[in-house]
Amino acid sequence: MEQFLPYIFLAGVATAAAGVLVFLVTAFRQRLWWGLGVIAFPPASAVFLWKYPRKSLPALVTVLVGGLTAAAPSAYVHKGKKKTKKQM
Repeated sequence: MEQFLPYIFLAGVATAAAGVLVFLVTAFRQRLWWGLGVIAFPPASAVFLWKYPRKSLPALVTVLVGGLTAAAPSAYVHKGKKKTKKQM
């Protein structure tokens, strides 16, 4: 199973990157200035999410699913390690 963990991580990163790309496209479709603002000033992403939640929700969900998928291998490896008395 451990040999597949890097591929699961990469799949999660690719999914999150696709979500970011969808978010950028959504911002540019709303207005040119929203797209430029999201690229140049990252806190504008939070404002865009707040102002247009229905349009940006699919991208947000995609990023979250990608992030959880990318974090899964780390959680799997960490769960398998048991603390010994020397580590405590």
